[in-house]
Amino acid sequence: MTGIGGFVLDPPTVHRQRWTRWLRRVRRIVWGRDDAAVPFVVLCYPRTGSNWLCGMLYQHPEILMHNEVFNENCVHTYFKEDFQRNHWDYENRDVDPEGFVDFIFDSRYFSKKPKAIGYKSFPNHYQQRSIPLATLEEVYKRRILEDPDVLKIIFRRENVLRAYVSLCRSFETGMYTTASYQDCRIHINVAEMQRFVDRYSAAYETYWKQTRWHPRCIVTYEDLIRDNESLRTAMAKIWKLLGVHDMEPKALSECQPQSIIEAPLWDAIRNYDEVEFACRHDPKLRQCFASGRVSNAGRSPTVDHFSHTIHRDLKVTPETYKWALLIPVRSGRNESIHECAGRLKRMYMSILTTSRPALHAPLLLFGVDDDDDALFNGDLIRSIFKDLPVQVEVFSGLQGKICKIWGLLAALAYEKHGAHFTCLLGDDVVIQTSRWQEKIESEFNAIARDESLPLGAACVAFVDESFRGFPSFPVIHKWHFETFGSVLPPSFTNQGGDPFLFELYKRLGASRFALDCSLVNTIGGKHTARYTKQSLRFEGDMLSSAISSLLKAIDNSVENGTKIQRPLSLKPRMCLDVVVPTYRCDIQKLRTITSLRASWPAQVSFWLVLDNPTHSNAPTVRDMQNVGQNYQVNVLEQFTATGVPRNVGASAARNFGMALSMADNVVLLDDDVEPDGNLLDAYLGAIMRWPDASVYVGSTKMPYPTNWLTHALVAGDMVGTYTVAERMRNPPWGVTANLCVKARTSRIRFDLSYPKTGGGEDLDYCARAARHGPIHAVPGAKAFHPWWHDGEISAIRHILGWAKGEMQCVTKPWFRQHTFFSMPNGAEILFMIVLFGIPLTLLLCRFRMTLRLLLSCFAILCFEMFWHASRIGGHRIRSPMKESLVRSTMVRLLAASIMMLQEGTRFWHVLHSPSCILWRIDWHFGQSPDWVVYSKRNNFLRTLLFIALIYKIGMAS
Repeated sequence: MTGIGGFVLDPPTVHRQRWTRWLRRVRRIVWGRDDAAVPFVVLCYPRTGSNWLCGMLYQHPEILMHNEVFNENCVHTYFKEDFQRNHWDYENRDVDPEGFVDFIFDSRYFSKKPKAIGYKSFPNHYQQRSIPLATLEEVYKRRILEDPDVLKIIFRRENVLRAYVSLCRSFETGMYTTASYQDCRIHINVAEMQRFVDRYSAAYETYWKQTRWHPRCIVTYEDLIRDNESLRTAMAKIWKLLGVHDMEPKALSECQPQSIIEAPLWDAIRNYDEVEFACRHDPKLRQCFASGRVSNAGRSPTVDHFSHTIHRDLKVTPETYKWALLIPVRSGRNESIHECAGRLKRMYMSILTTSRPALHAPLLLFGVDDDDDALFNGDLIRSIFKDLPVQVEVFSGLQGKICKIWGLLAALAYEKHGAHFTCLLGDDVVIQTSRWQEKIESEFNAIARDESLPLGAACVAFVDESFRGFPSFPVIHKWHFETFGSVLPPSFTNQGGDPFLFELYKRLGASRFALDCSLVNTIGGKHTARYTKQSLRFEGDMLSSAISSLLKAIDNSVENGTKIQRPLSLKPRMCLDVVVPTYRCDIQKLRTITSLRASWPAQVSFWLVLDNPTHSNAPTVRDMQNVGQNYQVNVLEQFTATGVPRNVGASAARNFGMALSMADNVVLLDDDVEPDGNLLDAYLGAIMRWPDASVYVGSTKMPYPTNWLTHALVAGDMVGTYTVAERMRNPPWGVTANLCVKARTSRIRFDLSYPKTGGGEDLDYCARAARHGPIHAVPGAKAFHPWWHDGEISAIRHILGWAKGEMQCVTKPWFRQHTFFSMPNGAEILFMIVLFGIPLTLLLCRFRMTLRLLLSCFAILCFEMFWHASRIGGHRIRSPMKESLVRSTMVRLLAASIMMLQEGTRFWHVLHSPSCILWRIDWHFGQSPDWVVYSKRNNFLRTLLFIALIYKIGMAS
């Protein structure tokens, strides 16, 4: 004995003879099934209705049906006395799994003498790796799953969402078999639901593979519950498999279904709208809603995270609001006192003429550096702003630290002067709109009303005519200061304060531009003489932490001394930006992209990176910029040191757009694609279901082939990676024509060493991104891509251009895990003969040998072409080419020629890095190890054949 928690090392069955199961097999062979009971197992998943099925199997007089005998916590069985009499419990089972398997399938130990003995199994029943010295998993796989003598009944539920709802209801009620769930309504975490779906799908995929060549029967829960005829048909299949007589199925009373399959899902799920939206564009999950979906008009609306049922009367009394303008001011180094005074006078006149009358005029709080001789004593400021309330504060050691000065002035405004609103201004601002205070106050009240937020939980920015679309000079309410204790975190120095505040409230839909309030930033960031910019990367952890604090504060918010009751905890609104580098400047397609909309509350911005400033449509692209509360269009350009717009390439343009975007995720689109109208919805739903993913791969459709070249490209599957999302749940990578990646929380950017026109950068990016999160396919995110160069012969040059970038991947140290060494292929051998063999024979004047080498090259070329052509599946050849043997053969040969050209191009470019010669890219990124073995073997055999050909033809005397 040992002292580990009743862990019995010497159970009664340790000395049981192992020849029992072999004797059973012999008896079955000699005397047939009637003498020995047929072993079987029901392979299923929790909450699929397996208890109901097991109850009907138990009721059959010729079947001995156990239950979850391999459950980790306990041996569940209908024959407890027989198990106890033979001293079997979960401890003895885990110590002696061989003997346990012999016991459960041997009818001699049970009072019932059946023709078939079985039990049910879940995927986690045998994966108990924490049990010391246990060999349960190995025995289970060998004796049960891999043994064809054990019959398999695969039982599943087609509607996986209902299985998950049943699981959540069982956790909610604590009842797993008897209680009705009809009155239990649950809230579903979409990400948790998707994890269940992924495990569910993986389990049944494993079942299919393990039992492919075994006697098996596949039954669904829907077959059993649809009607009596369907139930009898399904059970008849099971009776036939087990070799027992047919009978009317009868279920145990305690194993009846706990929910009605026809009951609509919205009666069970409180956040049904959110769940339905997340699954709407997934081809498999969408079917789960097909039988229970009605229009919103036919039922009461469900509550979601973004529309809270809070009603209150917001009484707007502008006269009670106090304003303070926070203005750090400094005279320029090369600026005269008259120029400084002129700048302040322009500001004074704009404030005086656009703000409220003197009684309710805003307080102007100026922050001055103690080393500013022109403004130190404040006399100049007071003399200029004589008709407005002014206070001048002098700060020491804060030269150029604008954000810190804003923070100190804000504390003074809120704590000492009782201000309700503060605006973070600069000393070079000219306000152009009258009655701007009332308009901004109206925006704050509208946000509180529309979003059901506390009054003041918002950020409203002027429209800066100098930097349209940038939230310069935001207005903040006292609520923000009381919640965070300061206007800005202490890490901010002089950059990033205004976009930080705007992005913070953007997650609540509470960041807005006051579209009818504009100002001009006369100097702004155009000149840096007055201070040195100190940028801060706040969009990562700093912004995430602030968002979390903001959500907690709003959940605990109090109005009129009473805590606001919300039906659900507040969740941040998703921010999804679209970045499009444009070189072609196709206005029609760009407008199609910028017209994309989401049907779920989300904050979306478009970033058009103009990468061809000399294009005739470039001015029209620039005119597409517009400022809006949502779906704002921003047009960006990159400039040389002298301020001239320049072409930087697709990767650099994407990086530029991603760097300026503060969204949680960014959709990358090429400027020549036409996105499906539901593209944003599909990506948003995928983000809900897989929030931890690093890359989401959409499906990019190519047109139907129209000529010989396009037919060859389709037949050779050279465009297959564009639709990889439709074939793989977790593709290794995706093309940048239609991709969604992490934005503000990721520092991964495209490597600029790849070709400007593209090629290899998507492989490289996905390989690095996969280290930080999985890659998921989003087949519902569709975009349509035209044929390059309209499918003309010049498109081959574009396709071969990919090869240069692809081979650059091999040279990257971080990419070595996705490469392997292999013998040369036919194209590489041809290149080596042409580059080295033939010049050498010509140099030695061995012209006959040169001709023989040329003949061997022709033989290798023919063999290689027919090799590639033979590997092209007939299903990839489209009509009308496949109707004719001649035309289909020509398409195969043309596709094989393009493949060889790609291989030769890769070899040519890798010659610049001799250490990488003969290293290949594993296109599957380790997901298909058999493919690497297959490639190595084929290249090795072909290399031996080519060497023999060269020796026989080229070297023979």
